[in-house]
Amino acid sequence: MGNNESSKKHYQVKVNNQNLDNSAKTDTELAWQYYRQGKAFAKDGYLKEALECVNKAIELVPGSPIMYNFLGEIQAKTGQKEFAILSFQKAISIKGNLLLPYKNLGNIWLEYGELSQARECFEKAISLDKNFAQAYCGMGLVLVQNKQYDEAIKYYIKALKCRNILGIYEHLGVALEKKGLTKESKLCCKNKNIPVNILKRYGDFSQDYSVINKNIHSSDQEVSYVEIYPSEQSTLLTPITIHKQINSDFSKTQVFTKEVFVSILKNAQAYAESMASVVVSSSNQILEDISTGHSNLVVASGKLYKPYILNGKVAFLSSKWGSSCYFHWMLEILPRIELLRKIGIKLESIDNFVLYQSNRKFNLDTLNQLGIPQTKIIDSYDYPYIQAKQLLTPSIIGGVRGSQWVLDFLRQTFLDSSSSCDKSSKFIYISRRNALGRRVINEEEVTELLSKYGFECVLPESMSVKEQASLLSQAKVVITPHGSGLTNIVFCKPGTKIIELFSPDYINPCYWQLSNKCNLEYYYLLGQNLTESKLKPYKKEEINRRRNTCCDLLIDLNELEKTLAIAGFKR
Repeated sequence: MGNNESSKKHYQVKVNNQNLDNSAKTDTELAWQYYRQGKAFAKDGYLKEALECVNKAIELVPGSPIMYNFLGEIQAKTGQKEFAILSFQKAISIKGNLLLPYKNLGNIWLEYGELSQARECFEKAISLDKNFAQAYCGMGLVLVQNKQYDEAIKYYIKALKCRNILGIYEHLGVALEKKGLTKESKLCCKNKNIPVNILKRYGDFSQDYSVINKNIHSSDQEVSYVEIYPSEQSTLLTPITIHKQINSDFSKTQVFTKEVFVSILKNAQAYAESMASVVVSSSNQILEDISTGHSNLVVASGKLYKPYILNGKVAFLSSKWGSSCYFHWMLEILPRIELLRKIGIKLESIDNFVLYQSNRKFNLDTLNQLGIPQTKIIDSYDYPYIQAKQLLTPSIIGGVRGSQWVLDFLRQTFLDSSSSCDKSSKFIYISRRNALGRRVINEEEVTELLSKYGFECVLPESMSVKEQASLLSQAKVVITPHGSGLTNIVFCKPGTKIIELFSPDYINPCYWQLSNKCNLEYYYLLGQNLTESKLKPYKKEEINRRRNTCCDLLIDLNELEKTLAIAGFKR
């Protein structure tokens, strides 16, 4: 945890970030400062300090159910389950209409196998809030333990209707498997979407919807498909690394890209939110191959009512992940616009383009480059459900990204041979220091080492897309932590060396795949495990200790030099 001064310094950063007043005048003010301090400690994994803070807060204000609930949460995380039970019960006794103490207490009873008491807690939470997803999920877990699988499935579906929590799909998949519905279980877990037949059987899905795709004949005369490119298979070269064994995430060397097409629908509807999009024909057919995320659940949740009417020709481009991530935007959304041009549709003839929150700098930059004015953009955030007289929906760019037609489109659009970039370094290190995760903790040491080899550190967010394209087109070697900055390797010349840095906690092979499609020479290096002894030299407030897709990296300089050596570098 570090010494006391380190902990105080760490908290001081949190205080400054939250604009707290350190000069509390009453016990109540001081108690809430201790509470907020404890929440800050807990968020970063400092549970001992968090426990001390919340105990001090309760000493000052002993009648706060919120503080007792937080105390119970910390006690549960530190293995003090019996004390946690008492804390949650105390919170409930002070104020009986708070949701979280019931949910938290129910989870502990569930761990102890006290199913009737767990059920009582979850039922009480649901009675207080009919849209409390975690309580419905808790009920599902209780019912699975009781082998009441049909009822458990219903509760999991109710939970997902309230809130699309990805972990619940795994629980639902288990219950479906117990019922012998193996195919549906696999689809549910893999696609994070509930098959329509399951929704009709368990989820009050009474509307007369059916599911079609390009390969299933539709009786709807107002749905047509224009084929453009067939699916294709590629063989990937094994990545190069100093590690003795190639990580299993790089084992799949035979990959496919999906066929691409444009669907043209008359009087159709479309809905989009941050994690889903769904296209529905005029005869209530869900087009599954141009819908994304939990599309079936969207329909089952009753969200399709009172559409915003668009009378002209509309391109529907909203999709899961689409606009917020540079990688998905450049390699999935923009190529879908190109597909419209490939079937002879001029972009200026389209009345509206429907996108989800395409208001970031790179969104505006690239749309402007394509000649699409902001006046034609309909934001799905503001108008999630639309109906169009003519709806143009290009196919979802799936599988391995980087088909030749995509690469040609991006290079022709954003690479300008007559333009120049002020940054002309041939050896580039792309920093993620301003990102929320996957930052290099010891980046100062890394960049100091790389500078001795002639590398220049760049921040892509400070540049336009065309400037980034120009820079990467001149590069001979690119080094960077895994992240969207690597999307721009599509602009690199064949043979450019790519060295990708990973946290051992999260390895995603998408840029290895893209490097293969671009004929680049790909290397990777795994960072170190983040142990307290290895982190000790670095400032605690600079370390993001979250896991999964947000984990930071600690790079061993000797291993980095070895990687440079096998890539042909010498001091």
